[in-house]
Amino acid sequence: LGASRRSSLSLFNNCSRLFGSSFTPRTIVVQHELKAKEAAEPAMRVNWKEELASLSPEIKEELQTLRNEDPFKNSLTQLAKKHSLTRRTVGAVAKLNADNKERVISADIYKMNPSNNWKGPVHYRKIRTIQVEREEYDRKREKLKQAKKNIENAKANATLV
Repeated sequence: LGASRRSSLSLFNNCSRLFGSSFTPRTIVVQHELKAKEAAEPAMRVNWKEELASLSPEIKEELQTLRNEDPFKNSLTQLAKKHSLTRRTVGAVAKLNADNKERVISADIYKMNPSNNWKGPVHYRKIRTIQVEREEYDRKREKLKQAKKNIENAKANATLV
């Protein structure tokens, strides 16, 4: 009986340390090894225009066909890694056709805001066009309102001769 009472008291003491009323912060020391600055090589910047000029027509054609075959599987990054080029060079060579460009944009938008009521890129384009038209209409209306206000101010400040 005495042993179990002692163990429960020690358990209580351990718990009271955890929930103690002391607000003193506990300091934890963590040691890290810092790498020498010489060890990290600076990344060499590649001039993409020179890289583009050095590409053979066959590689350019291959990049173009692969990119337009499946723009998701053959992304800029994947093709750049495969051919040891920069993404910018691949983007300059392998332009997407209109349909694939729409698919990629649609997928990027969906990634940013996935929802169950996604109706596809065509619906998105229609909605976006309507939004742009509304914004343009609102800007025109705001200009007219400001012009009207300026005319009223001019009339109010005008002196009759």
